[in-house]
Amino acid sequence: DAIPLELLKTEQDRIGRELMFTEERLGDTTRERGTIEGNLQAALDLLSDVQAAYRSAPDVVRRQLNQALFQKILVFEDGSLTSELAEPFSTLLGEDVQKLARSAQRKAARQRAAERKALQKDLAGLGNGWNKNGHEANLVAVGTDPPRWSEGLKAHDLVELSGLEPLTSWVRSRRSPS
Repeated sequence: DAIPLELLKTEQDRIGRELMFTEERLGDTTRERGTIEGNLQAALDLLSDVQAAYRSAPDVVRRQLNQALFQKILVFEDGSLTSELAEPFSTLLGEDVQKLARSAQRKAARQRAAERKALQKDLAGLGNGWNKNGHEANLVAVGTDPPRWSEGLKAHDLVELSGLEPLTSWVRSRRSPS
């Protein structure tokens, strides 16, 4: 009684059109998001090993890579250079991201150093007599240099041909109180 039938029909039509427009926009947004995510993944894939991509590319593709990655590349008389990244790479590799990456690298390096120190301590306490196969139990063969911890473990310096796994499990078993 309070709302005329003609006004009700007009409002229902208007609301229906607005719902249809909203659903179309939502579909467009979903497709746009898929495109954006695909482009972002392609950019991140390129950045994961841009040097390898550049080296393996023909000259015409190298030029396209330079144009895609850089807005400017400045080469000075002394041979030094600087560059200004193009979008989206200037955002992906911006100052904030670089700070976070450097911080993560430092944290990972500290963790690796702590792990190396713990392993070095464990290996130093091994001494003779741990080899079940009757081989000489010294970790470093006679006449060789001591292990170079900054370069990582060298299979020929520290373990038998069977690999690192048996030694690692043995060291872990020695760490845990039984």
